[in-house]
Amino acid sequence: MRHLIIVAGLILLLSVPVHGTTYLVKPDGTGDFPNIQAAIDAVVDGDIIALTEGTFTGPGNRDLDYLGKAITVMSRGGAPDACIIDCQGYPGVPRRGFSFCSGEGAESRLVGVTISNGHGGTGSSGKGGALWVSNCSSPSIENCVFAGNCATWGGAVFTEGHSDPAFSRCFFLDNTADQAGGAVSLTGMCFSVIEGCTFWANSSSGYSAALNCEMAAPTLASCTFVANSCFASGAIGLFDATALLLDTIIAFSPNCMAIMMEGGNAYLSCCDIYGNSGGDWVGNITGQCGLNGNICEDPLFCDPENGDFTLHCNSPCVPSSEAREECDLIGAWPVGCGSTPGMSATWGRIKALYHE
Repeated sequence: MRHLIIVAGLILLLSVPVHGTTYLVKPDGTGDFPNIQAAIDAVVDGDIIALTEGTFTGPGNRDLDYLGKAITVMSRGGAPDACIIDCQGYPGVPRRGFSFCSGEGAESRLVGVTISNGHGGTGSSGKGGALWVSNCSSPSIENCVFAGNCATWGGAVFTEGHSDPAFSRCFFLDNTADQAGGAVSLTGMCFSVIEGCTFWANSSSGYSAALNCEMAAPTLASCTFVANSCFASGAIGLFDATALLLDTIIAFSPNCMAIMMEGGNAYLSCCDIYGNSGGDWVGNITGQCGLNGNICEDPLFCDPENGDFTLHCNSPCVPSSEAREECDLIGAWPVGCGSTPGMSATWGRIKALYHE
């Protein structure tokens, strides 16, 4: 499950197998269909809906429903910072990006887009500002950015009803929750795999700054959590839940411990937990530091203030580190500075895609 992410301003070339027909949708409505939902309504299993560069807004380009279809919605160029779904939601006007609620499986794919300004609503029904996944649905979400979304539960993503979405190479930035799960809230017997994802500056007014798990058992592999904030809780919250963390960094969480558990368990291997103001290897994970390749050392990001979480060549998280020779790369990003030339990543453009 380990992998190497090559950073090039988040522009990644994606290989998508061709199963059916590819249809083009443009923000101005001049493509094969006038909007994204019209395309989803018309296509059949195996088809691909390719979105051109630009910002998709308005009815038909938000509150989207896959209708149980095994289709792919993707950016044509593979660059999420150039293909944006702006939900234009705000308190009192809930609008989210997508709902997967008809038993979609892994062949229902969302690839290479940014979803911003989604609002899942307020009160107990406010779930998932960008994605709501329910009713035994398990879509594949790849190389997507979730920026500036909010909800009561799961600022960007909320799951329930035995649903297991898989997330790969996604970036969660500045999403907020009123109650729990600033970025993601997994509930209802969820067994999601979250691989190669970054959680930066997400927040919760309640608990679980970045990831909230209730009666769930996710696997996190090669992820990076940085500067996620909450009110006296954890960057990751486990409530009657169990999590497996592999090759993952949790660092610099203000007002939070790294992992908070109530009736939960976490099993960590080759993880670096460091600089979290509420505590690092504390609570139920006390004693795991120093075992199974786990460490508590500054990961030495290249430029964290500007969202560059590639690693200095002297980082204890690089594969050659003497700190834990039994491990591979820790975190979602490779070496990007120091004696080894690297390419930095800037998130200024992504941050400009949404408003406060």
